[in-house]
Amino acid sequence: MKHARVSRKILTRISSTFTSRTRGQKGHAAGATHIGKGIIERDIESTIPDKSAEVILYCGGGYRSILAADMLQKMGYTNVASMTGGWRAWRETGAPTE
Repeated sequence: MKHARVSRKILTRISSTFTSRTRGQKGHAAGATHIGKGIIERDIESTIPDKSAEVILYCGGGYRSILAADMLQKMGYTNVASMTGGWRAWRETGAPTE
């Protein structure tokens, strides 16, 4: 499993970033698309048909995104990573949010 380190530069290389929001979470990483962990397996192929595209996932702390990344790899996605530290780490670095 690959892990993406949180950094302000990460958005310059992200093809797709997905978030699985936690209850009460306000905002998301700039440029991220929300697809909940419960439906990502259903919706990912229509959202990102290219299974070699870079996909970085994150959630509140990094645990659900690891599970989702593992599932995407089992579905044939070859360039998937879970963002280390998730949303909390993203906010702590002062990285851009929406």
